[in-house]
Amino acid sequence: MLNTTIFIALSVPLGMALSLFLSLCLQGMKRGRAPATMLMLLPLVVPSGAIVYFWKVLFDANGLVQKLLLQMGFEHEVVAQNGWAMGVLVAVFLWKNVSYNIVLFWSGLNWIPKTYYEQMALEGAGKWKQFTNVTWIYLSPTTFVVLLMSIVNSFKVFKEVYMLYGAYPSPNIYMLQHYMNNQFLSLNMQKLSSAAYILFLVIGIVLLIVFYAQKRVTDAYQ
Repeated sequence: MLNTTIFIALSVPLGMALSLFLSLCLQGMKRGRAPATMLMLLPLVVPSGAIVYFWKVLFDANGLVQKLLLQMGFEHEVVAQNGWAMGVLVAVFLWKNVSYNIVLFWSGLNWIPKTYYEQMALEGAGKWKQFTNVTWIYLSPTTFVVLLMSIVNSFKVFKEVYMLYGAYPSPNIYMLQHYMNNQFLSLNMQKLSSAAYILFLVIGIVLLIVFYAQKRVTDAYQ
C-alpha cells in the first residue's frame, strides 16, 4: 500500500501538470498545431504492450540503460539495484495517460470564451493573470474530471509493472495489485478479500474527498 500511495502521489500530479502545460502550449501554437497534436496523441493508438516492450528494452536487467551506465564506469552492484524502477513506472504511466488528459483539458479550454481573454488583455493583464483569473477558474470542472480519471487509471498500472518486472518485482515497486494477483494465484482468499476491501475503501474515500472538494470549489465560484 505504501508503494501504491507513493506511485499515485508522484504520477497523478505530474501527469495533470504536464497535460495542462501541453494543452496550453497547443492552444497557443500558431503553426504546426496539427502535427504536434498527432504526436502528443500517438500513445492513445499505440498498444500498451508495444510501449512496455520499448521501456523493457531500455530498463531491463540487460537493457540499454544499464549497459550505458556500466560503460560510464558505474559499478554493477549499483546498476543492478534498479533504484530508478519507481521512476520508470511513473514515466510509463505518464506516457500512457498524458495524451488522454490532454484531450480532456483541450476540450475544457475550447469551452472558455475568447472574449474573456480579450477583455483582460485590454485591461493590461499578462499571461499569468489571464491564466489564474480566467483559465484556472473556468477549467476547474475539467480539472476535477482529470484528477478523478488519473486516480482511477493509476490503479490500472499492474499490467505494465508485470510485463516489465514480473509477478515478484523488487520490494520498492511491489504494488497492492501484485499482492492481490499473487494471493489469487495461490488461492489465499482470506488475504485476497482483505486486500480487496482495503482497495475499495481507499478508492471510495479518495473519490469522496475529490467530489467534496469539487463541490466546495464550484460553490465558491458561483
